[in-house]
Amino acid sequence: MQTAQYEGAAEEAKVVRDDVPDVEDVYAEYRKCVNDFDSYTTMLNRNYDARHCRWPGQSADQRKRSRVTNGVAKKPFPWDGASDLKVAVVDELIADAVATDLVGLSGANIRAQPVGMDNLGKATLATHFMRWLLDGEMREKDDEAELVSQTRHEGGVGVMKVFWSQKVQRVAREVTMDELAAQYPMLGEAMAAGTLDDEIAAMLVQVFGTEDMPVKKARAKAMVTELREKGKAVIPAKQSVEARPKIKALTPGVDVFFPLNTACLQDASAIYERVWMSPAQSRERVHTDGWDEDYVEYVATRCTGEVEGDTINSEYRYDTARMGYAGADDNTRQGMIEWIYAYRKRSDENGVPGVYVTIFCPGASKGGEEPVAGEGYAKQELLGYRHGCYPFVAFARERISRCLLDSRGIPEMAAGWQNAIKVEMDSRIDTASLATCPPRFHPTGREPADWGPGVSVPTRAGRADYGFLEGPPFPNHSIEVQAALMKMTRQHFGRVTDALDAAEAAKKTQKQVNRFLWPWREVMEMIWALYQQYGPEEEFFRVVGATSEQAMQYKKADFQSKYSFWFSFDVLDLDPERIMLGLEKLGPIMAQWDAGGQLNKEEVLRMFVARVFGPVAADRLILPKETAVDKEVKETQNDIAKMAAGVDIDPPMNSATQVRQQVIQQWQQGSQDNPATDVQQRLATDEALKKRIEKYTKQLQFQEQQRQNAQIGRQGAAPAYS
Repeated sequence: MQTAQYEGAAEEAKVVRDDVPDVEDVYAEYRKCVNDFDSYTTMLNRNYDARHCRWPGQSADQRKRSRVTNGVAKKPFPWDGASDLKVAVVDELIADAVATDLVGLSGANIRAQPVGMDNLGKATLATHFMRWLLDGEMREKDDEAELVSQTRHEGGVGVMKVFWSQKVQRVAREVTMDELAAQYPMLGEAMAAGTLDDEIAAMLVQVFGTEDMPVKKARAKAMVTELREKGKAVIPAKQSVEARPKIKALTPGVDVFFPLNTACLQDASAIYERVWMSPAQSRERVHTDGWDEDYVEYVATRCTGEVEGDTINSEYRYDTARMGYAGADDNTRQGMIEWIYAYRKRSDENGVPGVYVTIFCPGASKGGEEPVAGEGYAKQELLGYRHGCYPFVAFARERISRCLLDSRGIPEMAAGWQNAIKVEMDSRIDTASLATCPPRFHPTGREPADWGPGVSVPTRAGRADYGFLEGPPFPNHSIEVQAALMKMTRQHFGRVTDALDAAEAAKKTQKQVNRFLWPWREVMEMIWALYQQYGPEEEFFRVVGATSEQAMQYKKADFQSKYSFWFSFDVLDLDPERIMLGLEKLGPIMAQWDAGGQLNKEEVLRMFVARVFGPVAADRLILPKETAVDKEVKETQNDIAKMAAGVDIDPPMNSATQVRQQVIQQWQQGSQDNPATDVQQRLATDEALKKRIEKYTKQLQFQEQQRQNAQIGRQGAAPAYS
């Protein structure tokens, strides 16, 4: 049994047996939780309508049209054809917030910090490994990160599930008679004897069959025939297609449920995840995950396509024309089965708490005259994750109370402003319509046959029997009102409207980015724990963007400490001009005040490049100091070889002059054990080579002098080493 790491677990946990789940209690608790979520899901639906500009009586041309309700025609206000514009203020605010979240995540600096005794060198390797795992191996990261960001800004809270995915598939593998005889001598001898086919087939069933992938006896007999006739046979085998940590974004009230008074997901008494599968996928779990076969077959034949009545409110966003909804007899869940994964913290008979998972179909747990087949559930087991936590992390947009679900989405606050802006825009459009085609007047019973430019309308002399009524004046104040509403809205959500509120907008935006990055620390810690538990013992990897030819090696045995992970991103880094200005100011300060050389110039350069171009670009553009020196040494050696071959060559600009001069000096003098007498003799006799070397050296000295002159111009004195 694993110990769950959460406050007060031992006092709150109920006693449960691993092999005998209280299914009826689990289902009752699930239904209560879903029913409690009803008002929250109603709020989610309102937020969805506000973002997507949905309301009753809409028409495709965004005009108000007459409708017939119960046989009675209802005219819209103010008239048929009036403006009914969709004003996507909420959607624009959410899109901008999501873009900021994703830019912050992709540009964030990630650092691993050991909690135990591991040194900082290992922490650097752990940082590189997790960056490789997150950006390279977890291909779903970008999509799931966007989904959880969309959910937290639209609904207020998003949830990320972190789990280990292990997938195998059945493949055909060819085995020869020689391989079989070498690996299993008794089988080889029996095959050579040419008898005992039934016994040989039974041995093949035992050798190649497994509990989750059995080999039938008929197939084994066919293998015996193939081996005798062709010397080879095709056998079924398992092949791992995926073994890695994965993440999945969930929406509270739609994909995941928990008690409404939950302050922290790890303190929740239970968490329920809704998962939709096809009947084929459900039956596959019988073989891959050990689900109860009778129960799964019962569910597949009776509950396919059903949506539990208590959760019908959660299907609101799928009941749209965009999602293909066609009526009460058809829905987007057609052909799918609703499964519930109930995660609960309970204690065993020895009082040891842990996270237990019970999997069931709510449609099969309603009760009735016909008993449910099998055990009444698909599976129950102790969640084997060593970290002892629920595999869920909450992404709240704000914290305004202890209750997690009290976090508000953008539509809750911006919908009113959006409606007010819509009123102003509809008003101006309707005024323009009246100005273009104002109401007309004519004598009773003598309406002209036609109206329009150049049309003749007969009237009696001296009388204005026909004409247009004067329309309302254009509401110029409406433009000012709309601008004020837009400014108020943008200021509230941290958007820059003018130079005066730039600092305030930066603070609000930084807060939102921080609130998005903070939960990623918990996500990374779970990913790290899962890899330490289930991952391979060692892994060779390269960080995306790195130019090093040497792959890094990660060994689980070298990382015994627990690690915490830190994400940092400064929203002001989105302004490259500010970064350049900061670097220009930092240069003189470094030259004037860093007399002791305490400032790490290489790290300053790396931070600058990372902020302007991103952390991946920094790995590609900046060589490690040792690699840079090796590069200068190799280039200088190549230049010497070219000059010795008769090529006149110049050193590159901005080269490491001192390193190159040392290489030339070492080439001329050699070492104490191996003096370069041959080089000295050639320089004494080959005047052309001597001039090329002297020219090359003088050019290096000139570059060094130019750098010193620049420093003298800033400080008024030459550096101490000159």
